[in-house]
Amino acid sequence: MAQKEYNLHFQKILSQLNAAQMKAVTETEGPVIAIAGPGTGKTHILTARIGQILLTTDAQAHNILCLTFTDAAVNAMRQRLLDFIGPEAHRVHIYTFHSFCNKVIQENLEVFGRHDLEPLSDLERIEIIRNIINELDVEHSLKMNQRDPYHYEQHLADLFKRMKAERWPSDFIQQHIQNYLAFLPKRPEMRYKRNAGNFKKGDLKEAQFQNILKKMTRLGEAVLLFEQYEAALLERQRYDYEDMILWVLEAFEQDEFLLRSYQEQYLYLLVDEFQDTNGSQSAIVQQLVAYWGDNPNLFIVGDDDQSIYEFQGARVKNMTDFYEQYYKNLLLIMLKENYRSSQNILDAARDSIEHNEIRIINQIEGLELNKVLLGANPSYATIDAPVQIIAYPNQLQEEIAIVQQIEQLQQKGVNLKDIAIIYAKHRQADTLIQLFEKRDIPYQSKRRINILELPIVHNLRKLMGYIANEYSKPYSNEDIFFEFLHYDFVGITAKDAAILTAWMAKRTKNLLQNRSYENLPMWRDTIRDQQLLESLGLESIPQLIRFSDFIDNSIHQYKSFSLPQLFEYIINKSGLIQFIATHKQKAWLTQVVGTLFEFVKQETAKNQQISLNHLLILLDQMEANRIGMGLFQLRQAEDGVNLITAHSAKGLEFEYVFMINGLKDYWEPRSSAGKHFAFPDTLTYSNETDAQEAARRLFYVAMTRAKKSLQISYFQYNTNHKLQTKACFIDELLQAHNPSIVFSEQEVFLSEDWQLLLLEQAPPKPQIPLLSTAMLDSLLEGFKLSISAMNSYIYCPLSFYYEYILRVPSLSSVEAAYGTAIHNSLNRIFNIAIRKNENQLPEIDQLLDIFRFEMKNQRIFLSNRIYKERLELGQRHLPLYYKARKEDWNKLLQEATILTEKPLRNVEWKGVPLTGTIDKLLFLPHTHGKKIHVVDYKTGKLQDRRLNSPTKSNPYGGIYWRQLIFYKILLENSNLTSYKVRSAEIDYLTPNEEGVFPNKSITFDTKEVNLVKKMIQQVYDNIINHRFAEGCGEAHCKWCNFAQRNLIPASFSHEEIELLDD
Repeated sequence: MAQKEYNLHFQKILSQLNAAQMKAVTETEGPVIAIAGPGTGKTHILTARIGQILLTTDAQAHNILCLTFTDAAVNAMRQRLLDFIGPEAHRVHIYTFHSFCNKVIQENLEVFGRHDLEPLSDLERIEIIRNIINELDVEHSLKMNQRDPYHYEQHLADLFKRMKAERWPSDFIQQHIQNYLAFLPKRPEMRYKRNAGNFKKGDLKEAQFQNILKKMTRLGEAVLLFEQYEAALLERQRYDYEDMILWVLEAFEQDEFLLRSYQEQYLYLLVDEFQDTNGSQSAIVQQLVAYWGDNPNLFIVGDDDQSIYEFQGARVKNMTDFYEQYYKNLLLIMLKENYRSSQNILDAARDSIEHNEIRIINQIEGLELNKVLLGANPSYATIDAPVQIIAYPNQLQEEIAIVQQIEQLQQKGVNLKDIAIIYAKHRQADTLIQLFEKRDIPYQSKRRINILELPIVHNLRKLMGYIANEYSKPYSNEDIFFEFLHYDFVGITAKDAAILTAWMAKRTKNLLQNRSYENLPMWRDTIRDQQLLESLGLESIPQLIRFSDFIDNSIHQYKSFSLPQLFEYIINKSGLIQFIATHKQKAWLTQVVGTLFEFVKQETAKNQQISLNHLLILLDQMEANRIGMGLFQLRQAEDGVNLITAHSAKGLEFEYVFMINGLKDYWEPRSSAGKHFAFPDTLTYSNETDAQEAARRLFYVAMTRAKKSLQISYFQYNTNHKLQTKACFIDELLQAHNPSIVFSEQEVFLSEDWQLLLLEQAPPKPQIPLLSTAMLDSLLEGFKLSISAMNSYIYCPLSFYYEYILRVPSLSSVEAAYGTAIHNSLNRIFNIAIRKNENQLPEIDQLLDIFRFEMKNQRIFLSNRIYKERLELGQRHLPLYYKARKEDWNKLLQEATILTEKPLRNVEWKGVPLTGTIDKLLFLPHTHGKKIHVVDYKTGKLQDRRLNSPTKSNPYGGIYWRQLIFYKILLENSNLTSYKVRSAEIDYLTPNEEGVFPNKSITFDTKEVNLVKKMIQQVYDNIINHRFAEGCGEAHCKWCNFAQRNLIPASFSHEEIELLDD
């Protein structure tokens, strides 16, 4: 097309603009702000304005700069401009903020002088922040979480990123914190408005104030670490993504000639999605137009109601600041004519968004702004279909109803690509995808998958870790070999795996009883012993021999290969590639393994000496910090239904939209702050409703994707028949009394074919083939029921089978190892006092010496870092705990008989053999009525639920409640004493937030004791009758996931049950 034809084409486009659009396009001089609601043609007017500038002014294409946020927006804008004006569009400068700053840096390398810096990777950021945390005092407020000392790692990463993005120096934030706290008590909302209990009208809400003070103190301590973070970046010669904008800002401020060169080049500046600009991006815009005083040729377009980020107050302030800065010459245009949706949809969307307070129409004083959208598309003028809000009994009913409606639309000739199902989170589409596939309905979805969470990658990492560890220390990883027998690509039958595991357990038990420690069987030796395998009658002998050869050769070649060569050898020789080649998801699994291989090659390019062990550490760090290795899983059927999240739907439009699962848990923000620090609202210009308003804007964005039809649905009860809370946004729509919104409750009639399909859908509880009755009886020979075994069975029968029958090896958890050291220390210190008959406990120094010795014994279970931290934590807590308890204990030594770590082995109650070890027994004198008091130590923090009696929702009661009653039954049926156990307590060795070491006592109710006795009988009867082939089926159960989907956890140790032995 010749330029003349493009000009005619462009004039035709201009002639089709409405009055507000025409003004936004033709008023090219001076500052202009266009508020463009959904469907009002934002991209259209941006590109038309660029065409108008080139057509009517002397400016050249390179004199125009358009800034936006995403590469997709850059491409869309340039494509639209090509359609409008032809090849000249390629010369217009359209950039994202970051690509523009990169352009400035690359054009002026001599000014920036950062040739040797490389971008900081997510892994390096982890290392830097962890190093900073490691240097903090063990009781620093950012390191107080014992189970997760790096709890605030992501908080700090988010803080440092935000400080750079908003250009907030440390002292700037500190000053805001001080000012905020100084004036906080004077705020009306911080004072009681009426007399209530011990509080009088006007009193400060002390608890609320202290909570805020605690958060602000933590933030203040966090921002002080920013300088250490920056110093670490400099030392490593790295830079953050946000640094590029900051470098350009600093260069513009310090080099007037550099800034002037860009100011003179760009005569016209356009900014897309201005409502989403942060502090540093807004500063770039201000610097570029500062040369032109209060009348720059600056055009900003956006819609504050479609900003899906938090801190909206700060975002809206950018827009109001723009208005106030240029109000003398400013042209403000409201684009209200919507060409996308029917009027009913627009009215319903307005009813929702008007509940937000932080909107530009509420912030600019003296102006009565109107954002009411008017349907302007003549094709939809006659559509009067109301917005449907439908409640279904349960989630499956909701999903079936939507699938049935889509089938009906398809029968009416609707193209499926014009239909979208919009949800808040990707996982909400899982069942829908299964239903679509069963009903042969084509669909499209694009989901970013973290391949580190996939079973095939998890299993491959476990296998590589075994090889690396066996190379360094042979036979050190016996505890995980059992898992390899169940990997699909190894090819061993479940029956053979069980027979082998049982043989190993029995052989080990016999040798230990005979104290023959040197001849214990090892997995690597066992699976290469063909004679033994044949004697056991196994079917998978060739596969076992092949796998044995693969393991041996991998260890042998460990140092001969580079990391990429070793990785390639492992995936080929393990059988993984052959397994993938015949899998029904061959293409996807090939992409998954290929993505991991690319990562291996990239890391090797950075460090050619990298080892397999170092690679695994990097992957562990990524997983621990939720840093994914992303791969888009595309399921794109031609003309298929669109399955899409509300975030991804922004900028798209569909004739029919179904918004699903409209519940609070999905669409509203969580009450916790997530991985972010709390900020003063004087800094963010946003209050506690900010996150809720951000969620409502996202809901509004989803609603305004619809052209003809919008249906919003939710379900009333979950699978446990618990009533669900619908999102408040739905309640707001229902309370609007808008005739264009219709509510109904519906239940789907299921035809026979649907009922059959659902029977196929229902995931059964996992079931596994058991060993023979004779072998199980042999393995159960001499079995005694402990509280840990009982709880394991109650938790999941499969869990009991693997842990107590097959005795799958697993390492102790950190908590169990630390608890063992503490328990042993207290046991020994009491024994010293009892043995000396001094009725006086030794001094704390002796206890600490014992504790240090006991910690050394547990070191095999702990990493170096964890060992040092737990050692330091124990050395801090034990003196405080000992001081709090010593006086009472010395008194008890004089008054009572004390036994510690007392094993009770040969106990029987009604034919059930029982066993257990009790931390401390107090035989109180006759003045107390021959009373025994049981004490159990816990190193974890107090959780009342663990001591709760049974309820309807938890018929087995709390785990500690069962434990203490079990100990009463155990003691009273032993030959240790005729005394009765009258009471028991949990004694916590970790202080609460007030620095107090709590202890919780219970007395025994006959009904509750009988309830636990009934549990003991039922559990033991189930065990001896081999009722453990079926699992619990819970999504979080490690053993059910292992049996059903071959999902291998990091460890099979059960921390909740190990707490019993803590």
